Amino acid sequence: MTKVSGFVTDTLEVVYGHLHRPDDKFGADSANHSVTVLVEGDLKAKLDTLLKESGATKINGMRNDDEGRTLLKVKSKIFVKKGEQTFPCRDALSNRTEATPFGGDKVRLRLNPAVLDRDNSMSIYLNGCQIIEK
Repeated sequence: MTKVSGFVTDTLEVVYGHLHRPDDKFGADSANHSVTVLVEGDLKAKLDTLLKESGATKINGMRNDDEGRTLLKVKSKIFVKKGEQTFPCRDALSNRTEATPFGGDKVRLRLNPAVLDRDNSMSIYLNGCQIIEK
């Protein structure tokens, strides 16, 4: 795995949020926290640049939905491994909050991309979440 410089997004719209508890649909070994956001504007440009500069073949977790919107799902296992139920989020003033984002909420995300050796695809990992608007 080749790590690429991490970045913080501008404000994004959440489509699905699974930060309130780990998603263990496929078993405890694959449990993770995740958030799915709309890919538009600056995020689209940033992802296009990352893909081009890294030489990766695709971005894992990026897809189009039934409405023709481009979505990006980013995940984290960090806090699952630490035994925490909830992914720690920050509020608009950067204070820790018990709230987690759901569809329609606005967030800023700290993301860490990495190019995977197995197939030269890029995975983008969730490293932090700030809730701008509930």
